Amino acid sequence: MLTLATVALAGALLTGRAAHADPPPATAWTHAVSRGGVDVYLRARPGEALPTFRAETVVEAPLEWVAAQVEDGDHHARWFHHTIESHVLQRDGDTFWVYHHLYSPPPVAHRDVVLRVHREATAQGLRYRFEADRHPKAPPHADWIRMPRLDGVFELTREHPGRTRVLYRVRADPGGRLPPWMARRGVRDIALHTLLNLRALAAARPG
Repeated sequence: MLTLATVALAGALLTGRAAHADPPPATAWTHAVSRGGVDVYLRARPGEALPTFRAETVVEAPLEWVAAQVEDGDHHARWFHHTIESHVLQRDGDTFWVYHHLYSPPPVAHRDVVLRVHREATAQGLRYRFEADRHPKAPPHADWIRMPRLDGVFELTREHPGRTRVLYRVRADPGGRLPPWMARRGVRDIALHTLLNLRALAAARPG
C-alpha cells in the first residue's frame, strides 16, 4: 500500500531533494603545525579520505612580486614543494594551464598534474583558483601517476607596499596506492613547504 510518506520520499528521490542528498558539512579548521612563520590548519570532510589543508604566512615582498611568482609557471619548481619541473602550457586572458612533475621518494612513483589557474581581483589583492585539468600538450606519463585531484586557492592580500599576506588552501588526492598516513603527510607538506619556500625566495630577492 502506498502511503503519503512513501509518495513523498519517491518524489524527493526523483527530484534530487532526498533528505540526505546534500553532503555532510565539513568540520571546523584545526591547527596542524607552525614552522618558520607559516601556520597550517586542516579541515576534514565526511566521505573524503584526506583533509583539506590551509597554510598562511606573511611574505616580505610587494603583492606584485608575489603575484609574478604565482603566474611564472615556467619556474614553479623554484618554490612549489617537490616540484621537479613545471611549464606553462597555455594562456588565455586571466587563465593559464601549467604542468607540474612532482617528486616522490622511492619506491613510490612520481606524480604529475596539469593545473588550470584562474586569476581574479579582490578588494585587497588577488585570488588564484586552481584545479586539476587535462591538456593535449601534457598527456599522462607512462611511468608516473597523474593526480586525480589537486585544487585550491592562493589568496594574496596587500598589508602595505612591501608586505603581502598569503593564504594557500589545497585539497589533493595523490592517486595510486599509498598508506593513508603517507598521503595525509604529503598533502600537509605541500601546504607547509610551498609557503616556506616562497618566503625564502622573497628573502633572497635582490634589493
